Amino acid sequence: MEISIIMIYYLTPFDNEKQIGRSHNIHCACVPNSDDWICITDSDVLFLLPDTKKQISDIIERHDFDVYGCLTNRIGSPHQQADGFSENTDVLYHKKIAQKLQKEHYFDVKETKINIAGFLMVFQKKTWEKYRFSDNSIRFDSEFTDKVMRDGGQLGVMQGVYVFHDYRLGQNNPKFYINHLF
Repeated sequence: MEISIIMIYYLTPFDNEKQIGRSHNIHCACVPNSDDWICITDSDVLFLLPDTKKQISDIIERHDFDVYGCLTNRIGSPHQQADGFSENTDVLYHKKIAQKLQKEHYFDVKETKINIAGFLMVFQKKTWEKYRFSDNSIRFDSEFTDKVMRDGGQLGVMQGVYVFHDYRLGQNNPKFYINHLF
């Protein structure tokens, strides 16, 4: 009996010239096989539980989405906020949220017709090969998931996976602060 192993490459791309999509494309190209999975995260994302990466693998084995996202504390996309936009900086507070969601919704994935935010995106290399990120766009994530959806692909938000996202903490009006992207 052949055992199928899901390979997930966890990448946190960065580009000194702030060409986010280009950096993502360069990193995705390094993944060896088209059937391998890629999890791209922003540098300000914190996995709160030691077994979250196993959970992501378990979810991929059970579901059939083209792009997965997760829940978080701070993002401009309400469909990926676990309990609204949070100013709370206590990591232990957020760890409790992660534990609760993991316990109650371990395998649950909710389909969405709204883009998956780029703070954490999971997809197969073959999906990236077909749709690639726009090299010089700050909307690399929404453009990527728009292309997937236009072609009939499915997007899902993992309801039991929760990460802490700094997301412009300390900035006035963080949802609209984008100076760091230029």
